Formats: sequence, C-alpha cells, structure tokens
Amino acid sequence: MDETLSRKDFCGRLCGHLCGRVLVAWSLLTLAGCGGGGGGDSPAPSPAAGPAASSCGAGIAGNHGHALVLANSDLEPGAGYDPMVDTAYDIRGTATHTHTVTLTAAQRATLKAGGTVTVVSSTTEAHSHAVTVNCA
Repeated sequence: MDETLSRKDFCGRLCGHLCGRVLVAWSLLTLAGCGGGGGGDSPAPSPAAGPAASSCGAGIAGNHGHALVLANSDLEPGAGYDPMVDTAYDIRGTATHTHTVTLTAAQRATLKAGGTVTVVSSTTEAHSHAVTVNCA
C-alpha cells in the first residue's frame, strides 16, 4: 500500500502530536519575521490587523533559503521609486544562488491597495520559484 504523508502528519508521527505543534509554532514565528526566507513552501502571511506593517510578506514555493525584502515604503513614490516602471528584486537570501523577481507597476499598485500577487522568479540552476507577495 502506497501511503503519502503531509509534512504535518510526518512530524506528528515522528515525534508525537506535541512535537508537531511546537514545530509549526516555531515555523510560523521564525518564517513570518523573515519575509519567506525559510525552507520549504512558505505561504504569504495575511495582512496584520492594526497599524500598517513596515514590510511585505512573501511566500516562496520550493524555498531553500531565498528571501524577498520589500518594504511598504518601496510602494510609495520618491527615493528613486517610479510607480510607472517595473522593479526587479534579488531574492538570494541565504541560498547559494540568486533569482530575480520582477514586479510590474500594476502588481505594485495591487500590493499597495492591500492585494496579493504571485509571480515566477527567473530561472537559475535549472529551476524557478513561484513567489506570492502581500503587504499589510
């Protein structure tokens, strides 16, 4: 019989239900603060309630150390930002190689309005990553 386990089920079976909960809690606390720079698929965090966050969140599919650093201030005109021009971001993070993610002017407008966008990174070392971004 072929049985496929989810990551949660694997952790739960490996070290019991409590260990799985601790691992999930640690992942949420650690990965949410670094903008998707952790390992594995990391979903983009939901916008926070209350005051606006200072940076956007990014989930990077198939992640192995990449991180997208995008501050809410990057969505405002000024300091070299042009709302009519596409902008490329390096998502190297702690990975041994880099990828580029390009956000169009329309995608940045969607983010500024509180929406979510998903883009595909450049291809490096025969792979790319789907990157989902949202800003609070």
